[in-house]
Amino acid sequence: MFIERYMFNCIIALLVGIVIDYMVFRHYREKIRITISTRSHVDIRSKVTPVEFRIDNVSNIPIRVLRFKFEYGNGFYSDVIKNKLVTSVPGYDTIVHTFELHTSHYGCINLCVKEMTVYSFLGLFKITFYPEMISNIMILPKIDKDYNFAIPEANEDDDIYQFDDNEKGNDRSEVFDIREYREGDNIRDIHWKLSSKRDFMVVKEFSKPLDNEKLIYVDFGGLADGKNRNSEELLNLVDKLLEELMNVSYCLIQNNIKFTICWSDKNDIVAYKPKDEYELKEAVKNLLNTKFIDETVSVYEYIRRHHKVKFDRIYYITVSDMNDVKNSIEKITRGSTIEIIGKEKGVMRNV
Repeated sequence: MFIERYMFNCIIALLVGIVIDYMVFRHYREKIRITISTRSHVDIRSKVTPVEFRIDNVSNIPIRVLRFKFEYGNGFYSDVIKNKLVTSVPGYDTIVHTFELHTSHYGCINLCVKEMTVYSFLGLFKITFYPEMISNIMILPKIDKDYNFAIPEANEDDDIYQFDDNEKGNDRSEVFDIREYREGDNIRDIHWKLSSKRDFMVVKEFSKPLDNEKLIYVDFGGLADGKNRNSEELLNLVDKLLEELMNVSYCLIQNNIKFTICWSDKNDIVAYKPKDEYELKEAVKNLLNTKFIDETVSVYEYIRRHHKVKFDRIYYITVSDMNDVKNSIEKITRGSTIEIIGKEKGVMRNV
């Protein structure tokens, strides 16, 4: 009789425990908060980047087992690294787990919490959430402020090409057009020699000088090939070219030289005119988020659209071979000096 009563009490206690375990477990969904904390960007590759997972338990019931899965990968890679973390969280408490993320190349590291599983206190029940929490970490080149870069001087014959062909201006050194005299025209603008040969007065319209700028064109179309994107040789070249981009741009900024950074993004051109170090980093961040394709819009198309600006020097940064980029380069307007920065370096004039 005593044994039967004891067994009955044990069964009742077990059932009550299961019910309590389930009732407490039902509230876990609203009592757990996870946030990812990290720096928005770092300036050094091949170093450990700390990523903090902050887990808040706002209930007074401890979480015995919490497991979440996350994955991360560089935007330039096709491979994704998967990982998981198992922990427990006391009631009314916050814990911070630090994960050391190793980066060997520049780029945008996309870190995503894919799955989170919470187990009840007795381990009898579990529930899985799919929060899809995403955090981006930019691994940018560190600017070398001692970078040796000679700012090229303008060529003597550059002034031949410095006027707008489509819009008149006020530069009296160059005539834009000749037209018939209209009331109110300045008498100084009358073309006396030509007027003497006609039955009416004619005046000169003057030209508008083009703004002299530098253009940095980034051609990473070779990264569109999935096989190439895993090539260590190609990724090392991209790292080197990104360093060149940052250092050349910084030198131009320090010397107060106007310049534009542009690249092809699908069927359009993305362009930035950074004026300081912060704007330069923002431009490179957007470059690292670009989905590169092989059929890029040529640098010629960008120059054609911006006829009011004269790019007297073009820095063509490319992962492609010289022969592969000639079709883009050969259409560039006369008067531009093109400097190739890539596998092969060279300077071209009047291509």
